[in-house]
Amino acid sequence: MVIFVSLFIVACQVPPLDVYSSVNNKVEFNNYRSFTVHATIKSSDQFLDLVTHNIETVLLEKGYQKDAQADFVVLFQIDIDQVDQVVQEAIPVQGNLYMRAKLEAVFKAKILVNVIDTKTNVIVWKAASSRDLTGIDTSKIDNKRVHQRMLELFDSFPSK
Repeated sequence: MVIFVSLFIVACQVPPLDVYSSVNNKVEFNNYRSFTVHATIKSSDQFLDLVTHNIETVLLEKGYQKDAQADFVVLFQIDIDQVDQVVQEAIPVQGNLYMRAKLEAVFKAKILVNVIDTKTNVIVWKAASSRDLTGIDTSKIDNKRVHQRMLELFDSFPSK
């Protein structure tokens, strides 16, 4: 698990994240002042702590305050799977195009973030991203890169 979480974090070496997010338009974010952050799985893993720390940092930069009696809670989950993926290759032969399919093993990581109003238990903002981590160098994990990815993930989250 540690290796797989670290692979997700190290994805910082590749282009920016493709983030899919949505906001609850019925919510007035000006009413929110404080937050807390938790992973959906219990773990003392250093990489989950690193992600948690950087989510907190991004929210502090956006003008919110960390507080145990928070207005909203940020719940995140990281899932990393090794899957087989069908890859198709186009082969031109005498003016015709033939397709060859083969299976490749890939590591895929997904992160899902839900921001929940602590008074109403309504999801007010959510985001998700996934990435192929095959070939990522796990020795390149550092706070700066994780912070950059969390900035990208929370880009559409309203600032104060």
